[in-house]
Amino acid sequence: MKREKNVLKSKLSAIIGIALAICIVFAAGCGRAVQSSAALPEVRNSGTAIQWKYGEESEWHDLVALDDLRSTVGENGKDGTDGKDGLNGKDGLNGKMD
Repeated sequence: MKREKNVLKSKLSAIIGIALAICIVFAAGCGRAVQSSAALPEVRNSGTAIQWKYGEESEWHDLVALDDLRSTVGENGKDGTDGKDGLNGKDGLNGKMD
């Protein structure tokens, strides 16, 4: 009986040690910040174009002219024809129809 307790204690200690090692490795991996050297560009509307530049640059680059994004004025649509009025419904009584 005593031997069984010692075996159980040693197995339990091994499991706890493995779990602790996994937690330490996981915490170390999660604690690292992802480092990226890719800089995101700034974007603006200049009034004539959508422009971009990287933060350290002083010159803006046109991405697309606003006129290229606008469409031409289309024709006016045809007026619809007049339909007949629908039938009048019954007046409700306290919100209920009779």
